[in-house]
Order: sequence, then structure tokens, then C-alpha cells
Amino acid sequence: MVEGKLSKFERARLLAIKDHFNSDNYDEEFYKLLHTTVIPGLLELDERIRRAIVKFTTEVWGQQLKMSRALNIDDTSIVLGAITEALLQGYEVGRKRRRPLTTKREGR
Repeated sequence: MVEGKLSKFERARLLAIKDHFNSDNYDEEFYKLLHTTVIPGLLELDERIRRAIVKFTTEVWGQQLKMSRALNIDDTSIVLGAITEALLQGYEVGRKRRRPLTTKREGR
């Protein structure tokens, strides 16, 4: 925290915690779409893209863990914050790339 203000990173983490404890007020249509959207399986992903996703998620997890320990935040909020950040980052990258994350395999 600089000069009594939260950084963008800190604000995002605190919002994840707030949302975890206030999960009854949400967009039901969007929630249903999350459950019905078909995504590629891990074995369908291009191996290098899959490794990049794992590397990014590991970094986000480390940042979450460090901040949460400093703020004495529970483990569930750490997980939710890391997953939310990785999901949004992945979505934005996929949107910008405009090409599939999968690799073409023989026989497909």
C-alpha cells in the first residue's frame, strides 16, 4: 500500500474476498452460460499454450498467497482470487489472439 491507497492488485484481491462472502447476488444467465459452455480438454490444448497457462496460474497463485498471508486472509479466498484472475486473463488473451488454443492432431 502506498500513501494509504490500495494498489490495483490489492483492490482486485479484496473484491475477490468480498464476492466470496456475498455470492447470492449474481448474474444467473452468465452463471448458466459458464456451466454450459464447452471448452477444450487439457489434452486438446497446444502443449506450449498449456504450459504457459500453468506458469501464469502458478505466478498468480504465488502473488495471491503472499498478499493473503500479509493480510491474514483465508485459503478459500486465495484460491478464488487466483482462479478469477487467471480466468479473466486467459479470456482476454484468447479474445485478442482470435485463434484456438488447441492443436490439430492426426486423424481429426
